[in-house]
Amino acid sequence: MLERVLLRTACTCRQRQNSHEQNTRPMAIAARTSVSSVEFPLQTKLRNYLPVFACALIPILCYLLIRPFAEIGIVDDWVYVEDALKIAQTGHISYSGAETPMLGWQLYFGALFIKLLGFSFTAVRFATAAEAMATAFLLERTLELAGLNLWNAMLATATFVVSPLCLPWAFTFMTDVPGGLCIVACIYMCLRAHNAKSENPAIAWISCAALVNAAGGTVRQIAWLGVLVMVPCTLWLLRKRRKVFAVGCIAWIAAAALVAAAVHWFARQPYCVPLPIPSAIGFDLVKNLGRAVLGGAGALSLFALPVLLFFGGALRGWRRPAAAAAAALAIAPIHWLKIDKWPANCLVPRCDGAG
Repeated sequence: MLERVLLRTACTCRQRQNSHEQNTRPMAIAARTSVSSVEFPLQTKLRNYLPVFACALIPILCYLLIRPFAEIGIVDDWVYVEDALKIAQTGHISYSGAETPMLGWQLYFGALFIKLLGFSFTAVRFATAAEAMATAFLLERTLELAGLNLWNAMLATATFVVSPLCLPWAFTFMTDVPGGLCIVACIYMCLRAHNAKSENPAIAWISCAALVNAAGGTVRQIAWLGVLVMVPCTLWLLRKRRKVFAVGCIAWIAAAALVAAAVHWFARQPYCVPLPIPSAIGFDLVKNLGRAVLGGAGALSLFALPVLLFFGGALRGWRRPAAAAAAALAIAPIHWLKIDKWPANCLVPRCDGAG
């Protein structure tokens, strides 16, 4: 009798022990899984920004592979390099008579590299390489804010950075790359303002977009399309937020005043070449605008042709006239338009005393 009681007690203890192990095992597995899945904030930030930094390193990698080191002027950058050298020596902007862009902060940025590395064409052009890195960084972030996924944003950024519209100019001291940087930065800040959930961040981003673009556009006047077009469009989208709209309008007015002051200052500088505003619309003006619009659209379509081919299947759902028009605009050679034969003297003042 005693043996049966002891055997029953031992079986009961063994069953309780097995049930306890079965109950605690999933909890231990879940605890280990949760601990392994927890990531530190620094690791999360590095994972999120690693593709962005990879895109930003593309110009430097291309710079090291191509090695575009030449102590000679490329296109017109020898004039701009001389202006940067004058700032490094005197601290003041002094034009030489061949500049149509205002140059602005680019000269001071180039002068900084002269101070750090000594004067050489290569040292000054390192400033443009740094600007190309910043452009790639902001462009990738902008494309993600616009709704693209990570891989498409990286692909689009890499396509732009290594395209003929960006990469060759990243090896010079021309104003194309810094001007593009100002436009991309303005788009990024406008998107941040539009996507902001509260009023204070939206006010900060839209004000920065207006003021930063007004100051950054001094490098190349075309970059002022940000403060003159993009910021007003963003304010219109934010018009239902009255506080954001009111403060943004004040910032935009201040930025427009800075633009007007910069144009007035540039026109009064000796040896500068300010472009006059046409007082009348003539046939030459129309031809010059057509050259800019059609030539730019044709060049962009040809550069984007490898990417456009991937979307050729989407044309099946279009109507035939629309599909034919899209295909013609995508593959029409630019020399058919004879844009390069059109005169472009309507916006440049003549120097022979005529007219």
